[in-house]
Amino acid sequence: RRGDHCVIAVKVSRVLSPSFDRFTSFASRYGFCVVYHHFVVLDDVAYLDEAGVPRTSSGGAAGILEYTNTVPEALNTFAVKSEGSTLRVPLVVARFLLFDKGQCQSMALADYGDMPCIFLLLQRLDEGDRDKIVSRAHEMKQNHQRYHVFFNNCEHCVNSVCIGESTSPEVGVVLRNMLLLGLRLLALVGLAAGESWRQEGRGAVCLRPRLRSISTILCHSIGLATAYIPAIVRYKQAIACLGAHRKLSLFEAWEERALIATERVRVLLVGGGGVAAFVVASVISRSLPGAALALCVGAPTALDSTWTCATVLWAQSAR
Repeated sequence: RRGDHCVIAVKVSRVLSPSFDRFTSFASRYGFCVVYHHFVVLDDVAYLDEAGVPRTSSGGAAGILEYTNTVPEALNTFAVKSEGSTLRVPLVVARFLLFDKGQCQSMALADYGDMPCIFLLLQRLDEGDRDKIVSRAHEMKQNHQRYHVFFNNCEHCVNSVCIGESTSPEVGVVLRNMLLLGLRLLALVGLAAGESWRQEGRGAVCLRPRLRSISTILCHSIGLATAYIPAIVRYKQAIACLGAHRKLSLFEAWEERALIATERVRVLLVGGGGVAAFVVASVISRSLPGAALALCVGAPTALDSTWTCATVLWAQSAR
């Protein structure tokens, strides 16, 4: 309906390949997506026509507002701004990703017809609320700021329209996870370097025994903490979200209990698995650096996605 805040799996090849659209949408349904694209619906969908296009009661195509772009549009931007100079292309690409990746415009909801999974953010809206959101959306289209991946992305736009606050929690999540991953990798490198020095007999020269022990404990502490912290933060955010939804009576009591149980298992599985992966990675970091890096980076994400996939399949079978 008009005023609905929706998200889909983010991708770089919008409307380029229907098959790829379906694949990324399918992957998001089972948890294999960590960043989402946001848009707000401008019209009530009355029916789908023979081709599956969402239509309004008057027969027009239902529209959405979003910061968006397509590959052909991006290539055209590169060609224009590079001015035929190959040396300018890297700078143009960097500026595009930061400032020009999306343009605030209204599009047809049918553009996402090849994506079977469109997620709706649950909220209580009356007719007056929906009218206000649509009015702000049209105003945003006419008077919008330039796109910025950190300060004015698609989520900023939609939240500004829907709740009156230009915020993007996804940016904070991505930056936090990148920082924690960087610290975890530094801790892994520190442990590998210390082990290499010890085995080569250079540890006594480079570091005093007590200082070497302190550095080892510090690296282990940083690595283990950064492996478990994301799971705990996600759990707290999920519980807070469930509490907000409970106040709005958006689901039944048994659904809340099931979701809380799911998140408790997730924090144990993902957090515990991330800690175990770091311990194993620290042991094999010198002999198998590639495998250690893959474990350190990929294990938490793989465990999280696997658990999400399992819960979705369970929910489907329960129906």
